[in-house]
Amino acid sequence: MNDRHGHAVGDAVLERLAAVLVDAVGKSGVVGRLGGDEFAIAGSLDRVSAIGLANRIRAAQIGLPCEPRITVSVGAVVYESKLRPATDGALVDLALKTADRALFEAKNAGRDTYRVVCGDPS
Repeated sequence: MNDRHGHAVGDAVLERLAAVLVDAVGKSGVVGRLGGDEFAIAGSLDRVSAIGLANRIRAAQIGLPCEPRITVSVGAVVYESKLRPATDGALVDLALKTADRALFEAKNAGRDTYRVVCGDPS
């Protein structure tokens, strides 16, 4: 986006995406920007809810006049067993790494899709 349309347009896309994410999550979670065009969402969701959230995000109209449709790929990790609160830095790091691998899988599947994986220990 930046290379084709300049940084001002790239920034506008990031701002629009952030607004879409915050709106999709509502009060049930938090959104943070990890860097570049990567965002993280933390919330209390089961697998079905995570898939629904991924689909709502992907269906949102994020385009600008110069780019009518911006695609979004989503990687998510869900912990379905009872875990201690995610204040443990190691748990947060593991969750982010697992979600990043899921995102990589989604992008390799052709982009504009999602992958939700279970993070529970086997």
